[in-house]
Amino acid sequence: MAVNFGKFGQPESDAMKPTIREIVEDIGFGRSQFLVMIMACGPFFAEGLELLMVSLLAGSIASDLDTVGFSGGFMVFLVLLGAALGNVISGPFADKSGRQFPIILGYAMVVVFSITSSFMNTLTTISALRFFVGVGFGLGQPAALVLMNEVAPARWRMASTLGSALFVGLGAISAVFMVMVDDAWLKNFSILQWRLLLRCSAIPVMLLGFCSIFILPESPSFLAATGDYALARDVLQDLAAGNKRQASVSFRCPEVEAKTLQGQFGRALCTRGLLNAASICMGSLVLNFALYGSSYAVPQALVKVTTGDVLGIAPASVLLLSFGLACLLIASGTVLGMRASRKTGIIACLMLSIFSALLFNVSSANAQQLRWPLIVSCLGLWCGPSFAILLLIQASLEMYPALSSTTATAACMAFGRVGTVVAPLLSDYVTSSTGDSSTFFTILAAMEFASIVAFVPLDLTPATSTATADSAAAATEERVAQLPLAPTAAPPTYGSV
Repeated sequence: MAVNFGKFGQPESDAMKPTIREIVEDIGFGRSQFLVMIMACGPFFAEGLELLMVSLLAGSIASDLDTVGFSGGFMVFLVLLGAALGNVISGPFADKSGRQFPIILGYAMVVVFSITSSFMNTLTTISALRFFVGVGFGLGQPAALVLMNEVAPARWRMASTLGSALFVGLGAISAVFMVMVDDAWLKNFSILQWRLLLRCSAIPVMLLGFCSIFILPESPSFLAATGDYALARDVLQDLAAGNKRQASVSFRCPEVEAKTLQGQFGRALCTRGLLNAASICMGSLVLNFALYGSSYAVPQALVKVTTGDVLGIAPASVLLLSFGLACLLIASGTVLGMRASRKTGIIACLMLSIFSALLFNVSSANAQQLRWPLIVSCLGLWCGPSFAILLLIQASLEMYPALSSTTATAACMAFGRVGTVVAPLLSDYVTSSTGDSSTFFTILAAMEFASIVAFVPLDLTPATSTATADSAAAATEERVAQLPLAPTAAPPTYGSV
């Protein structure tokens, strides 16, 4: 009697098995996903820590090395430029070698180059090494986002992505705590022990990296897509055991896809089209410009308006309070992210950021009477763009199949890095030309308003909070099958019984 063949040219019994996504839904969200989130979000923690540390220590480094005309924005620019390069490399790298290795390699780069830079005595070598610190955390971020989404149920994917924003905030809080020990008023740059602070900043990243070697799993979707079915089942079994669930890990084996760069980009573009991809990438640019422009300009503006002397509150305390409340607001925003459509959430966050930028201009000019509006504006400037970026990245994560998801997400993040590297330089230029930061925040608000106009007609309806990527992936497979993008392995053959 001949065996009946089912989907993908496999025996009918295999075709009746659940897909990996269905097994992940059955496993649910629990201890396993929480541990993956903590270990995978280390690159985001390093970003918040290292970027704010460089911003706060720029004056101390310039004073200690007796550097004339040094711009702190230039060093931040180099770190963000490195992060952009890391994002670009991470996409094809993680879609070919897996999600786990780029994350661990990124940890190692951040620790090694951060500690090494603290021993240097010239601005050139410090800046060059800080560039590679940016490459390190940029390398791990796209892979981390995709891994968290591939092991989490559809309903909890947005919550997993929100974890990355919380870790950026926790990193920034850690930087503020370290600097406050030396100088909470951020005025006497000569007493800041910048070498010691740079070394201390590597310690939490090193601990996370060491733990991730033993805890962080590989993506089961990636393993199955590349033909390593046995290891994919082992990973699913470990996830189920961590959640104390008795779930069947016998899944329908997908066809093995060729891991070529042409195939990765081809699958990504076939899923949604070039126009939609371009709109998401440009939106990422503007949102990252707003977030990192604010992150750099706000501390400088707080010091310049002598907030501490006027309010009786140290600038570092204002930053600490703002970042702490921002983390709480982003955490509470999980409900919005899990229920509201992506486009609605993005537009709402952009409107919040515009209002906050204009409020900051007004309140910073009259800080004594408007102390709480000033703090509220700082919250909005960080929370609005942060949450909108997460919604935008989540939309890109839900649109693409396994072997192109990291490439597509990395492209979105790499365009965002263009905004991050331009923002500090433009902030320095505008502030030095006009004498205050209000013009920069007005430019920021205008760019965000233009983004709202661009997002209104954009169709993101399939990328809702409860949607899985199954329908998009199925459409992609159908389109890719008609295009000679990359060869695929021949399906297994079976005999007769």
